[in-house]
Amino acid sequence: MIGRTFPAWRRVSFLKLPAGELHNEHVDLGALWGWQEVRDLRGRLLAALKPEQKLRILERALLAKLRDGFERHPAVAYALGEFHAVPEGRSIAAVTDRTGFSARRFIDLFEREVG
Repeated sequence: MIGRTFPAWRRVSFLKLPAGELHNEHVDLGALWGWQEVRDLRGRLLAALKPEQKLRILERALLAKLRDGFERHPAVAYALGEFHAVPEGRSIAAVTDRTGFSARRFIDLFEREVG
């Protein structure tokens, strides 16, 4: 078994669907990436002899998914940057106001991309 966990704000980069749809769900990777692609990845992982090789194979597969062109909405990217830069000093309302979106619209965008 091999696995990797990501913070919620990063998961959508690999999955290409709204993050909110996966909240509290267990979903087979084949359902998200395609069964053949996952079978191929599994085959490469099984063929690798050393743990380091397996991790490199998994890393390459994840990086390839990132290069497939996920672009975060600018308002969500801005908010994540603000929350990470000063987590205790930025209120959600203050960040939302700076995006130029209504609170409701911003929450919809944020939930879709971050969960």
